[in-house]
Formats: sequence, structure tokens, C-alpha cells
Amino acid sequence: MSFSFHARLAHKAEHSLEIVKGYLEGTECVAPFMPLVVTGSYDGSVMGHVGVRPILAKEG
Repeated sequence: MSFSFHARLAHKAEHSLEIVKGYLEGTECVAPFMPLVVTGSYDGSVMGHVGVRPILAKEG
């Protein structure tokens, strides 16, 4: 399963934050994940893409 997201990420620390792994609870990342760097509290928005397995779905 793969999904993309558009988000505005922020933090209040003095240093940049690098997100190097992304997945949903109960899954594991199986596609290359491009790291996201969050430099502070006023960053612009970012596009992210995560590919995970197994596929999780709810009936209905």
C-alpha cells in the first residue's frame, strides 16, 4: 500500500529535525522513503510518500 501526504511540519528545537523512516502502525516501510528535514517552526509545506506492507483495511 502506498500513500502520499502534503503537510506543514514544525518544531521548536534549536536544531533541524530529520525524519528518516515512515510507516503506519502495524506495517513496515517497503518503499524508499526520502528523508524529510524540518528546520523549525516556520517551514513551508512538504510532500511525503510512504510505501508499506501489509495492506491494512477496515470492512465497509
